[in-house]
Amino acid sequence: MKIIQSFWTKPLFADEQNIYQNRYNGGWINYRYCLLSMAYSCLTISKVYPELEIYTDDYGLQLLGEELCLPYKVFHADLNAIDLDPALWAYAKMFTYSLQQESFLHVDNENSRTGNLNEVSKEEWHSRTRLTVIFLHNNTIAS
Repeated sequence: MKIIQSFWTKPLFADEQNIYQNRYNGGWINYRYCLLSMAYSCLTISKVYPELEIYTDDYGLQLLGEELCLPYKVFHADLNAIDLDPALWAYAKMFTYSLQQESFLHVDNENSRTGNLNEVSKEEWHSRTRLTVIFLHNNTIAS
């Protein structure tokens, strides 16, 4: 199964007035914590799944690939196509889902599980982690 993450940078720098929509600094109190979490997530997951891929935009490519040198196997710049209000931050994840052609597991950037995700109990999937598993069968999505 394909393991992916996504990171749309536009909401990262949009300081919204409505606190419930605020994804400034990635939802973290400080930009540094956002980057530390993303780096730790990538580093721990890629130890078990070295084929980890990231879907991002040009700034994400520069930040995660060139500046932080994170060990993603493949960097996709598909999120450049999104031209929406940054308050719609979850759209990038849904857009990333729509690009997949095989079964995949989307792991949120703050997740840093160190074990094999195939060995996680169903209860743990739902209660302790923020993982999304999408199985594609005949172009129909089931989770």
